[in-house]
Amino acid sequence: MLISVVSPDLSHNCLGRAYVLAQLIEQNYDVEIVGPKLKGTVWEPIKDEYEYKGVETGSRVYQFPFAVPSLLDRISGDLVYVSKPRTTSYGLGLLATIGRDRPLILDIDDWETGFSYRHGRLETVLKGVPRLASMNSYYYKRFLEALSGVADARSVSNHFLQDRFSGTLVPHAKDTEKLDPSRF
Repeated sequence: MLISVVSPDLSHNCLGRAYVLAQLIEQNYDVEIVGPKLKGTVWEPIKDEYEYKGVETGSRVYQFPFAVPSLLDRISGDLVYVSKPRTTSYGLGLLATIGRDRPLILDIDDWETGFSYRHGRLETVLKGVPRLASMNSYYYKRFLEALSGVADARSVSNHFLQDRFSGTLVPHAKDTEKLDPSRF
């Protein structure tokens, strides 16, 4: 069985969570890591760990949709395991599994919309409107968090998220030598 792990961005540290999931999965199954490269390159600390199946694109609404067909072609797993409820990962996962006999698992390792509330909800809502040009803006993440129950299963990184979204607990685990910031 091949499992496709979909990262929201292969060129950012959010690839770290997809990498951890892939390491756990590859103990029992074949695994591939797929996702957009929003900054053009694979995230430096783990760039040589896998043959990443990525597509260079931007996160704007006038860029990312054009990369979707190529990204969907790269998702070849019998099961799709997406990291984060973002358009560039969960949105892809939904498209890759709809009408197909492929289960979809959503991993939630952060409260995506919660990060936006640091200045208050009203300011977040008002400032969010101009940011709709980004496929990973507050409104898209909020919509996809609301759709988290559509996934066949969920995993979460901590008890707060487990209480909020339910799901199996898969704590964060990082190789602190490989990901030592002083090396990069």
